[in-house]
Amino acid sequence: MLIENAALWLDMGLGKTLVSLAYFLIRHRRDGKNLFLVVCPTTVFTAWAEEAAKHLTKIDHALVIAHGERKATALRALQLGDNKKLTVVVTSYETLPKIADRLIQLPLAGIVFDECSKVKNFNAYRTQAAHALVKQMPNTSVHLLSGTPSSTSVGGFFSLYELLGTGRSGSPNNYAFHTRYITSVRIVKGRVHTGETVFCAVERDSDYDRWLHNHRPPNSSFSYADLGYVWANRPFPPTTPHIRILNSFQKPTGVKNLPALHQITLRNAYVLTKEQVAPELPAKSMTVREVALTDELKAAYRQCREEHHVALQQTRFSFSAMNNPHMKLHQIANGFFYDAQGQVHWFDSQPKIEELLNVLEEAGRQKVVIWSPFRPQIEAVCQALRKEEILHETIHGGVHQNQRQALVKRFRQDPEIRCLVANPDVAGMGLTLVESHLAVVMTNWYKCDVRAQLIDRLHRIGQNHPVTVVDLVSTGTLEPHILNCLRNNRQIEGMVLTGRRLTGATTNDPD
Repeated sequence: MLIENAALWLDMGLGKTLVSLAYFLIRHRRDGKNLFLVVCPTTVFTAWAEEAAKHLTKIDHALVIAHGERKATALRALQLGDNKKLTVVVTSYETLPKIADRLIQLPLAGIVFDECSKVKNFNAYRTQAAHALVKQMPNTSVHLLSGTPSSTSVGGFFSLYELLGTGRSGSPNNYAFHTRYITSVRIVKGRVHTGETVFCAVERDSDYDRWLHNHRPPNSSFSYADLGYVWANRPFPPTTPHIRILNSFQKPTGVKNLPALHQITLRNAYVLTKEQVAPELPAKSMTVREVALTDELKAAYRQCREEHHVALQQTRFSFSAMNNPHMKLHQIANGFFYDAQGQVHWFDSQPKIEELLNVLEEAGRQKVVIWSPFRPQIEAVCQALRKEEILHETIHGGVHQNQRQALVKRFRQDPEIRCLVANPDVAGMGLTLVESHLAVVMTNWYKCDVRAQLIDRLHRIGQNHPVTVVDLVSTGTLEPHILNCLRNNRQIEGMVLTGRRLTGATTNDPD
């Protein structure tokens, strides 16, 4: 049984939901506690409902969804009711800040944060709401569930362990935690007197001069240093070449002191892997199939890179903005791009879709899950499948949440439906897809936890065949680098989490 206030870092598919329900049931029967809260992504609601219906059949219970239009009615009923039966209240991370004041009024015996990497960003609004709720309910047990707790940065462990109790992270504040475990460089944001915004990585004062010598203004063959530019904390006369320093921020570049962070994990979390819990689970293998760009795509990729040469050097690597130059290159590598008005433009050649059809032909009649974060690419894949008369189901942001489970059920049960084409952000959590043992990743998004989740929709308890994950990677693009970054992040996570077969999860402060 789980002890009070602990994290459960289990590989996906090992039954975190079942363990939590068992804990609720024990507290209900042993201590007379009846009301428990689960905070999770909306995509996991169905998983909690199905598991409760399956495993709580012999006890009078209720699962209440406090989300959307139903949240006010559901919470009002709980406040007015006697709550004598085991009741699990399920809400989302987005809804939590809106109902936190009402939740405080309920006699909650325990709070479970499922897929808790959603509250790893200590400064996020939903994370602050989660911390405020826990602090105002000191007698309520707290448990964290995740198969990818560190996600893309170990910095998230501060927020997660502080949810278990003040001081459990071993650092007095978020800044001290990051200083101890994360290496970073200061990025200085400046504005050229002609209006352009630039960024400079600074570790020492000499880096300013080095930047001026290594960079040049747009459409110029001379460097900033050649043209007499200087960095300045105040504006110079408009005719004087200068770059005014606007502000700066710390950008993480690596990790440090991992053994010390590992010791903190040993004191706060249960860590279990599939090899420990389910050694009989079939193997999982990763295969990369390189896809060569056609001349058309090479020319477009080269043109985009040349047009945005300065921006690519000076812009932070990000896929958050549709017109970010890195995003534009990523789109071209996948056969399309968005223009400034948000319209999709397709290239005549689609080498990735052609390679996908080759994979499907080799797979024969087995079911295949196809993942892509791009809505246009999902639609193009579906068009190609229809042309080949391959029956399939589709899940993306345009498919209503109430329809998704029915689509998944048809894919799992209908032998004629061969493919499920899905967006990992929408369908990458809470689904069990063990009827398939082949996944094709059309392109990777720069989210380590999303990749891990989509792979383990197939590789989980109930899978009877070795699972193969095929990554389609466009050669000569940024895609191989993205895949390498994702792999490195998972290796760092392993260094933090692995160790004992089952960690103690005590409340003692780390040394």
